[in-house]
Amino acid sequence: MNRLRAHVTTIALLGTALFASAAPAQTAKDLIGAWTLVSDENVHADGSRVQAMGPNPQGLLIFDANGRYSLQLLRAPAVPNSRRTIVWKVR
Repeated sequence: MNRLRAHVTTIALLGTALFASAAPAQTAKDLIGAWTLVSDENVHADGSRVQAMGPNPQGLLIFDANGRYSLQLLRAPAVPNSRRTIVWKVR
């Protein structure tokens, strides 16, 4: 349920950002293509903000001409510990 809420919030934020500008009205054709995530914040009723996907999330939203869409949201990759070395061996 939390993932669904995050997706709905992200789509709502994207829609607000797209239509809140002073640009002329957009059509569905204007949305076709790939969009990258700028930010992901949930605003609670008390005004507090929460970054559901952590700082610097990554995301991609793609709309096609047939009305289909694909949405990927990812937390920022963890910074690897410089003391830890991972070695892969091929057998």
